[in-house]
Amino acid sequence: MGKAKFAPEVTSFLSSIFDVSLKVLVLLIVAGTLGFELTALVGILAAAGFEVVMALQVSLGNFAAGIT
Repeated sequence: MGKAKFAPEVTSFLSSIFDVSLKVLVLLIVAGTLGFELTALVGILAAAGFEVVMALQVSLGNFAAGIT
């Protein structure tokens, strides 16, 4: 099996999503280590993420259809 090749735009998009996700995860870990209560913050982030995904549902569907 060969290595899959993606368009540069897809690679850039996925790289930026991974970068932002990793930064948020590190911030949550640091905040938890410092003693901040994270339950409410994680709930707010989950709700905001759900809201963004629902708002971009059609666009993300078209993006996914273009990849396959």
